[in-house]
Amino acid sequence: MGDETRENLLLKCKAHTEVRSEGINMLQHIIGRQEFAAIHCNGDLLIQTILDCTYVSLEQHINLSKKQKNDVERWSQIYCERIISSRTGQLSVAI
Repeated sequence: MGDETRENLLLKCKAHTEVRSEGINMLQHIIGRQEFAAIHCNGDLLIQTILDCTYVSLEQHINLSKKQKNDVERWSQIYCERIISSRTGQLSVAI
């Protein structure tokens, strides 16, 4: 329903609410509540964390250990795959 943007796909699209809720809860578990709170309120930071948690500017907002970065990278791959699979399913139904 919304614009085809990464923000809509990863954070806002109502068709993917269940997948997103599970994924974001797992991200919070991986990085911790305090670190998560620092990025959750800023959509750009959250998207950057999802797409590349090693990006230098993120270090100003969150401090992740090497293990957390590895876990976020693995989580991100799974999350994006699940969102895309959900989107593909939604498009199939619409056609």
